[in-house]
Amino acid sequence: MKTYSPDSATRPFLALRLRRRVFLPGAIVCLATFAAGLQARHFPLTVAGAATLAVVLGTAAVVALARWPLFRRWFLTRQVRLTRAGWWFVTMTLLVFVASVNTGANLLYLLSGMLFALILVSGMLSSATFRHLRVRRVAPREARAGEPAPIRFEATNHKYLLASYSIVVEEGAPLAADRARAFFPCLDPRQAAVATVAYPFTNRGLLRLRQVIVATRYPFGFFRVFQRIDAPAEVLVLPAVVEMRLDALGAGEREIGWDAASSSARGGRHEFHGLREYREGEDPKLIHWKTSARRGALMIREMERDHWRPALLLLDTPPLPTPADAPRFEKAITFCASAALALARAGHEVAFQAAGPEGPIFVPFGAGGTRDAGEIQRALAGIEPLPARPPATGDDLGEALANAEARLPAGALLVCVTPLADRARAARAWIEARANARAANPPAFALARVFAPETPEFDAALADGGQPAVG
Repeated sequence: MKTYSPDSATRPFLALRLRRRVFLPGAIVCLATFAAGLQARHFPLTVAGAATLAVVLGTAAVVALARWPLFRRWFLTRQVRLTRAGWWFVTMTLLVFVASVNTGANLLYLLSGMLFALILVSGMLSSATFRHLRVRRVAPREARAGEPAPIRFEATNHKYLLASYSIVVEEGAPLAADRARAFFPCLDPRQAAVATVAYPFTNRGLLRLRQVIVATRYPFGFFRVFQRIDAPAEVLVLPAVVEMRLDALGAGEREIGWDAASSSARGGRHEFHGLREYREGEDPKLIHWKTSARRGALMIREMERDHWRPALLLLDTPPLPTPADAPRFEKAITFCASAALALARAGHEVAFQAAGPEGPIFVPFGAGGTRDAGEIQRALAGIEPLPARPPATGDDLGEALANAEARLPAGALLVCVTPLADRARAARAWIEARANARAANPPAFALARVFAPETPEFDAALADGGQPAVG
């Protein structure tokens, strides 16, 4: 991972090229005010002219020094915001200063000088806190919608003598800073600290992180000094998954329609069939340890359920008629991701097909296990409805179903998920037509199921009312 350090965010300062039009006339006016006050022996006018002249000359000096990279790095990379306590403090300081000018009391001059000194000391200590401070953010490559994912912040104080106090590191847009925030109370010289934040990602898709904000209110809490650090990163947020009922999906021996020879050759339900190598994501309870120790590789007992047929998930991505249909599309995405995980955990070989704006999306059959489900969920993370086009008649869905059937091995399971109820009826009509033509042209699938959100079939497939599943 790349280490990010404060950069020179000084373009606003470099853009102030108004010295000839603003600073020079302002300095002349201030000098004239100061001279008029001296000649008239009017002390308040003299002080006002001197103070304004100091401000104008100081701003001109900052703009001139902003050309130097060292000056920019040390002084112009941070922003300052007054806190509520800071506003009260500055107001009180100005009131004391005005009172000292009007009365000429030495005690008030001394008090106002002390208050201004506190402001100066606050700026110096804040600058010392940020100096030689390095911040690193480590974001996860993948996360799941609705589940907290760890974001790690690392802060290192490279100073040899001074400590850094009250450091707050938080994420910039598009994340909510109040949820992705880490606090480092004290970093001693040459010390590094790590803080991990569990951030709940809400929306699936590719999330691009842009900035990290480093802030402090040290030492008095009057000012919030912060700095934006460019820290680009990408997090792929996978769809949420829920528990599914395999029997409702059609993933069973009777529903798939095995022939008697196939069933007798492999034994009855849950009967032992043989040994094979272990695949990632399968039940460790089925590992045959004696054979695994003898062969030097994990071997698993192959039961009848391991011979369930391959399954292909077809996601329909039509243009949504109204924005109110967007939640139904997200439910269809969650259904596909959950079905892929449930089928893969049960030992099915799972494939996935959908239509995307740039062409068809297809994840081929794998070797089984949760690795197949992971590939499908990564594909689902970036899928969006197709752009608007003339009203669909169902022909495009029929073409998608025909392409899916062409990819299926004989006797497989076809699961079609669509966000719209009318498209679900069109899919069922196409499947029924293929079933009626089995005599002349038998279909490749042994069983096909169609699901649409907010339908009895859709709700029946969700186990325990759609409780979140561990992906």
